[in-house]
Amino acid sequence: MKQTTLTLLLAASLASPCLAQTALRVLAADTGAALPSLEAVLYSETLNTTVQRYDTYRLVTASDGSLDLKALAPGRYALCFPRLNEFLNPCHWSFSSSRIDTASLPKEVRLERGVLLAVRLDDPEGRAADLWNRASSLLKAVISSPRGSYLLRPQFQDDRFIEFSALAPPDTLFTLQISSNTLSLADNAGKLLPASAVFSVRSPKPRDPNAPSLPLPGMFRTRSLPKSLTLLQVQAKL
Repeated sequence: MKQTTLTLLLAASLASPCLAQTALRVLAADTGAALPSLEAVLYSETLNTTVQRYDTYRLVTASDGSLDLKALAPGRYALCFPRLNEFLNPCHWSFSSSRIDTASLPKEVRLERGVLLAVRLDDPEGRAADLWNRASSLLKAVISSPRGSYLLRPQFQDDRFIEFSALAPPDTLFTLQISSNTLSLADNAGKLLPASAVFSVRSPKPRDPNAPSLPLPGMFRTRSLPKSLTLLQVQAKL
């Protein structure tokens, strides 16, 4: 009788295996809202010896913010979100928090809402539109903090302005370095700047996440921005 009982218990145990977690949810850190339709890129930290490369997976979050990871080979990954327009990519600003292990997946990943830091290149002679194709070579603007460094890239322009911008952590003190080998730079008061100028800049605090996005007049009327905005104008003359 005792042997029969043991056999039945073993059979019940085998019929109800413990299922491993194969998904996580991506949420907004400030509101807890699900973030659907986000492209996620996962970079393996384990070399695939068959093809001698590190595997990369591209996935998209579902309508409830869930990210299905069943396709991943077991191991450790960096979980990145390269195409965010309102939240910070953890691979840029907090790399340690972007690492996950398929053996012990977190139930959720929370993304921090960013604020926009922007440098406007202001040409009083109205040649900005003609210079757009050369914008990256005209001006270099880099923000740095203990959380990381980021190159501000040319994002928008009209006849007078070229704007270089990037999402950054809110309420953070940055060093902003602006340099140009082509332009003579001046600040808003008209004071000439050296070819490489350094400023201290604090990013703004985030606004109410439920507030409407800020329109920026003159820079594509349909444009929407993250919830906070800092503009640092730099005049330029060729």
